[in-house]
Amino acid sequence: MYLYIDEIAPCQSRSVIGLMSLIMAISEVIAFYVSGRFIKFFGRNLSSIIIFLSFAVRFTGYYFIQKPYFILPMETMHFFNFGILYVLIAQEADSIG
Repeated sequence: MYLYIDEIAPCQSRSVIGLMSLIMAISEVIAFYVSGRFIKFFGRNLSSIIIFLSFAVRFTGYYFIQKPYFILPMETMHFFNFGILYVLIAQEADSIG
């Protein structure tokens, strides 16, 4: 992803990459904090569907992005794509084991 941003806007790529990393890290921390309540409220099956849809929105957005700063709103989907998914996988593995 970082190489793609560098191709789109070579002069602005360092600041955009830094902001992307910041947004991803903040969304992960928030996701880990609220993931238990999120999964309890929506249930495991609906949470899985929400995570899948957020993957679809995120990567479809990556495809259509023309300016590098438009990637930043897509990075908020990292909340679902990593934070909630990681906890959901751990809960599923715990219930199976």
